[in-house]
Amino acid sequence: MENKYGYKVCYQKESEKPKIKLVTNTYDGARWGIEWLEKHPPNDSTLQNAKWYIIPIKNYLEYSKLWRGCPFRDYLSDLNGYLTPIEN
Repeated sequence: MENKYGYKVCYQKESEKPKIKLVTNTYDGARWGIEWLEKHPPNDSTLQNAKWYIIPIKNYLEYSKLWRGCPFRDYLSDLNGYLTPIEN
């Protein structure tokens, strides 16, 4: 899978809309995030029995909105076009 904008890690509980939990630049980072959250769930147990999805970020506008407020955003926008995931 190749995506220059990154990936959203979303979870969905029964009969709810998927919610974004994590944004990452690589597919491997998204997979690692899901594995870590399943092994170390938060104390409030909101993520138990949730379905996980890795959704590619489709365009630059969505990318900019998701990374708003990130302290590394300016650095990441300089790398636009160089953000490609590591393939298996």
